[in-house]
Amino acid sequence: MKKLLLAILVTSTYIVQSQDYVGFNQSNYAGVSGIYQQPASIVDGRMKFDMNLFGINIAAYNNYIGVDRSAFKRSKDVDGKTTLPAFDDTLFADKYLTERMNGKNKSIYFSNRIAGPSFMIPLNRKNAIAFSSSVRNYVNIDGISPDLAKLAYEEFKYPSLWITNLQNKNLSIQEMTWAEYGLTYAHVFKDDNEHYFKGGVTVKLLQGIQSAYMFIKDLNYNVYTADTLSIFSSDVKYGHSDNLAFKDLKFGESNTGTKVFDYSQSYPGIGFDFGVVYEWRPNYLKYKYD
Repeated sequence: MKKLLLAILVTSTYIVQSQDYVGFNQSNYAGVSGIYQQPASIVDGRMKFDMNLFGINIAAYNNYIGVDRSAFKRSKDVDGKTTLPAFDDTLFADKYLTERMNGKNKSIYFSNRIAGPSFMIPLNRKNAIAFSSSVRNYVNIDGISPDLAKLAYEEFKYPSLWITNLQNKNLSIQEMTWAEYGLTYAHVFKDDNEHYFKGGVTVKLLQGIQSAYMFIKDLNYNVYTADTLSIFSSDVKYGHSDNLAFKDLKFGESNTGTKVFDYSQSYPGIGFDFGVVYEWRPNYLKYKYD
């Protein structure tokens, strides 16, 4: 079961991307969601108005476990519902998962954006404005040694690496969550025959929610059994933001008066996104209409 969850949450892609809503925000009908990749996208578009009440984007990447594309082959059950039979297979891991055993360190990347109320308004053909709000989260784990990755994948049930002194150098974990509120303005600067040029900018108010990190310069460990682990002579550094507490796992006030996320210690910041689009239209007359 843990292997299956790993495959679903961390499907293998060897190029890490930072864009959200990939495959949608590049389209002519992305609306306000297009500003996450290109602030200029909202001007001279196909919509008179667009509003997003709620949206979520989750992305996970790693360079260790791969999922065969045949696992996503769909079929219909007796009731006519579309299903993914591979994910019901008890031998899913053996049939559809592959390990990249190349002797190199492994990495895991996870990102999440929860988009709140957002909207865009074209003022005219050459000007448009938008407002956006979202909460974002990033988790990045680097420097996982092949031995540690194998043990984690096998749920530490891997006797070949038991009772052996193992080492993992420069293992790091970074994680942060923040909210952002953006105002976007986009303008068409040039629409002259075969040349077209537009640009946009988003000014964002950033509010930190929490962050934490851990860096292990030298991790020395020995796995005796699947449930017995010894860590020795290791150099570990860690830290977290002042507004993150671990004494209580509830939002708001705990019985001890401790807050998990204390917004009074979260100071705002400013961010910017810039984007430009140039199009060369040698056959513009062919597509021009009144």
